[in-house]
Amino acid sequence: MSRRLSFRRVLLITGKDLREFSRDRLWMILSPLSLLMFSGMLWLLPDNPAELFSVGVFPSSFSVGGDGYQEFSGVDVIGFESREALSAAVFNGNEVLVGVALNDGFIAGDTVSSILLFLSSSVSPVQRRAAESVVRELCFALQALERGENPMNDLPVRIEKFLGITSGGCFGQGGVSLKDKLKPIFFVIILMVEALALAGLISVEIEHQTASALLVTSATTRDLLLAKILTGVLLAVTQVFLFLLLTGGFSSDWLALAVIALAGAWMASSVGMISGAAGRDFLGTLLLGMAMIIPLMIPAFTLLFPGASGGITRLIPSYGLVMSISNVLVKGCGFGDVVPYLLELLAWDCILAAGALMILKRKVEAL
Repeated sequence: MSRRLSFRRVLLITGKDLREFSRDRLWMILSPLSLLMFSGMLWLLPDNPAELFSVGVFPSSFSVGGDGYQEFSGVDVIGFESREALSAAVFNGNEVLVGVALNDGFIAGDTVSSILLFLSSSVSPVQRRAAESVVRELCFALQALERGENPMNDLPVRIEKFLGITSGGCFGQGGVSLKDKLKPIFFVIILMVEALALAGLISVEIEHQTASALLVTSATTRDLLLAKILTGVLLAVTQVFLFLLLTGGFSSDWLALAVIALAGAWMASSVGMISGAAGRDFLGTLLLGMAMIIPLMIPAFTLLFPGASGGITRLIPSYGLVMSISNVLVKGCGFGDVVPYLLELLAWDCILAAGALMILKRKVEAL
């Protein structure tokens, strides 16, 4: 008669694993060191966002996109009362980099015959092309206004988030500092470090045949597998909770952060179990773990390059984790706003966990 799963035995094996981890000098040094290093880097970085790209407009009341038009991330829109003042601010005082001035006909309520574009000498070629593109879009919008149409329906290019028109209302206000951009990246890195720690623990246990000794007792294979998952989740979630506590991350939606941390810890433990069970020795386990973790880090580093996320990166299992934690920590989203990403993350968690359990079960039964 097969023995049943016992949560008491699972907890006893988990306690044994945690004690073994506490005696591992490598990970007892590396885990706290990585936590303190990443937290310290965030403490040293300034809270101020990146320097704003200043744009002057005449007349000062001009706004095509409504109130949200002046909420671009990284763009500061400054109004001027005269065309001469705008020109002087661009060419003499360098107060603004780009100036956009409508003709007097628009101010009087007539048709628009011209739009003047002032460019500072410090404007880069990339910024110049961007400014020229904005003016072209502006012309389309003004022509639509003259015909009495909605300018948003006439623009050849519509980027709703860029225009501040969002359904969830959690899109970041103003510029985003480098410190805020790095928080989600460090969050994912800390999780992956704990995945390597679990992989090393499993590798040593298999090499020393501790798993075989456990199976001689009343413990079952299911007890052992569930204990490994629980050990990995506890190690990973403890580290990321400490990271959020040290860096002020819990000022965001704590419920969303807790769910994301648990789901991310589940993924990290699954990755650790796969590399720990598939590796032949400690070095092989470490190399295999790095080979699995590096691709998982790609979605995180795309956060440093606006527009780089999406596309093929959506196929990477960690995409849902990166986007959900980024939306909560950087954009101030709530739990409801990140549910689609969490569902995607949980689906990958189930796939990876199933693969990890199958590999580890075969490894243990072959001992």
